[in-house]
Amino acid sequence: MKLTEIFKHTDKIGEWSGSGVKFASFNIDGIEYVVTMSQSTEPTNPALANGYYHLSFGIDNPDAQEGEAEINIEKSGTGNEYKVFSAVISLTRKFLQSNPTLPLTMTAREPNRASLYAKMAKRLVPGWTVDQRVNQYGVTEFLMIPPK
Repeated sequence: MKLTEIFKHTDKIGEWSGSGVKFASFNIDGIEYVVTMSQSTEPTNPALANGYYHLSFGIDNPDAQEGEAEINIEKSGTGNEYKVFSAVISLTRKFLQSNPTLPLTMTAREPNRASLYAKMAKRLVPGWTVDQRVNQYGVTEFLMIPPK
């Protein structure tokens, strides 16, 4: 059984919007979450030289001031991680339906999140190459490359 089938969404999941950074939101148990896709290039990495999307998600921070993060990526402590990951997977799959050719990246700062993200990546993009490495700062980086 797929993770997205285990946790059906009873709360509203938004649609993707935005012109530079793409974003979508969803609400679980009264908490508003935001998923973003930032497009960029990495000229020194051949896999990313033609562009990629970086996936991030967290709790919406509507009161963010100039220079502050618009989402809080720290653990929320709500116990809703599986519902949140299910919604993120659903939204990301929807995004990839209209943007299927560029690689996708995401990062995890904590080892337990890295393990969950690795499982999420494999379910999210079956058939893609999924590479995982820990950088010099101890952050786990994921690179998901679509098949050619």
